[in-house]
Amino acid sequence: MAKIILIVLFSLLVVGDCKKRIVDSELEQSPIDSTTIMPLKIGNIWSYKVTRLDISRNVDTVLTYHRILTSSIIINNERWYDDSGGYIYTNKPGGLWKAINDDTNYFALYPAKVNDKFPIWLDTAVVISTDSLIEVPAGKYRCYVYKASYSTRFFSPGIGLIYGEEFYNSAYSDDFYLKWELTSYLIK
Repeated sequence: MAKIILIVLFSLLVVGDCKKRIVDSELEQSPIDSTTIMPLKIGNIWSYKVTRLDISRNVDTVLTYHRILTSSIIINNERWYDDSGGYIYTNKPGGLWKAINDDTNYFALYPAKVNDKFPIWLDTAVVISTDSLIEVPAGKYRCYVYKASYSTRFFSPGIGLIYGEEFYNSAYSDDFYLKWELTSYLIK
């Protein structure tokens, strides 16, 4: 009788554990800290599959890019984080800022409401969603979606950039698109 009770209890634990895994696989785990759209700390890493597409959207090149926050600096009493690719980032009230050289601009308005607008370089971005589900190689995420005339970006609060598409119109080369898809990340 004791063996039967143990078998039944074990079966319930296995079934309950399987059910939990199925529910958890619907969306990636909750972010560590959703008070920012992209958590900034030295050692944070985001890895992306970056696809370059020609003007007809045919795949030209596929590569892996790692955004690694390697150091931080203080500028005007604000801490900025270097991603080792020439950009620096900071979270301010109202969202994520990105800079290269002396060119500083919003990268993602947060928190935000649908139809909120913000300047992004020589353009204006619009929040088109605050709860879009997207699936990338790293999993499924609920995201804010920002659209400008040359780009669309999906950010998951507490994680960062999940997916992006950008159009490049260049006088020095053929026009092309870049598509960014998160493949993995490490938030410290």
